[in-house]
Formats: sequence, C-alpha cells, structure tokens
Amino acid sequence: MDPSWRVCPVCITPIVGWLVYSENNRTKSVYAIREGKNMIGRGVDCDVRILLDSVKRHHATLTASSDGIMIHNSGSGGRILVNRNESVQDIIDGDLLTLGDLEFKFKCIY
Repeated sequence: MDPSWRVCPVCITPIVGWLVYSENNRTKSVYAIREGKNMIGRGVDCDVRILLDSVKRHHATLTASSDGIMIHNSGSGGRILVNRNESVQDIIDGDLLTLGDLEFKFKCIY
C-alpha cells in the first residue's frame, strides 16, 4: 500500500495512519490503519495480520475516531506496550507500539 494514499483502494475507508515495522533501520512491513475499529492479530478475520507466535489470534483493537486513536487488548491477554509503557492506551503520531515481540512505529495522517 502506498503511504501517500488517503483512502484504502479495497474497502474505500479513510486511512488515518500506518503501523510500520522496521529492522536495522529498514522498513520491512507497513500496515494501513483505517478509520473505525482495526483488529490486530494472527486471525484470518483481522484487519492487520501479524503471523508470529508472540501475537495472539485477536491481539489488540486499534480504534480511530474523531475523539482520537486508542489501542486496547482484545481480551486475549496479549502483550501491548505504548512507548514501552503498559498503562497508556491513547496513541499519537510517532508512538512506539509493542505487540508481542515486535515493535512498530505509528504514523498518523492527522
């Protein structure tokens, strides 16, 4: 998916940002985050599929609305950290999100 796109070409839903996974300062994966609820996990029904054992089938839900962007556990008990802190749920541009054993940078359009 091209990071300059403002609307997902498949679902025609506004894109609010991306989860970016990098290794050794090189981008490896970019996952689009749409307006509304985004299920993150290994499950086939997830909006953001991360196929690693440390990520639960329904690991987290990232919700983007006019009130802001929040991430919370989907009840699976999966590890979620925001800027290496367990207590933060609101996220903003540039935050580091740890899901399982992977760390992502959140890039927001607004």
